[in-house]
Amino acid sequence: MKTQGEQLWIQLEQVHQQFKQLVGELKSCDRTTRLNLIKQGYKNRALTVDVLEYIVPDELKELLPFLLSHARSVHPYLGRVRQIILSLPKKWLVEHIDGAAEPLLQNGDDEEYRRLLELYTQIDLELTKRLALRALASSDPNVREVGQDFIEKLGS
Repeated sequence: MKTQGEQLWIQLEQVHQQFKQLVGELKSCDRTTRLNLIKQGYKNRALTVDVLEYIVPDELKELLPFLLSHARSVHPYLGRVRQIILSLPKKWLVEHIDGAAEPLLQNGDDEEYRRLLELYTQIDLELTKRLALRALASSDPNVREVGQDFIEKLGS
């Protein structure tokens, strides 16, 4: 006789297998539909982040602006979203992240700059320095303070 915990574990294994099967079926949909469903499905962040972990890098590249929009503020899935972004090839990410982040930064506040700078520090220090200097040049004193914080961190 199995314990309640053992029975629950068996059920979890079955549901997990079903989830992976459904993700595989989702991956057989056409690319545009699949990526649009991911973007629209973000209302359910937990599910969307789970699905994103199965998406191939070429499609994640296409989703970079979407991913950055969910990496610019604090929420329970921020760490996982960052890890998905960081799973992209570093050279490609260094070359493309500024362009993808630009629309977010045009009217960005101190929180957005801080979150993106935190992410940038995990990618490339020169990239981080450029963004910190941009923050320092902002007319918003709170954004300038974030820029100063990161310039000081880079100096140590």
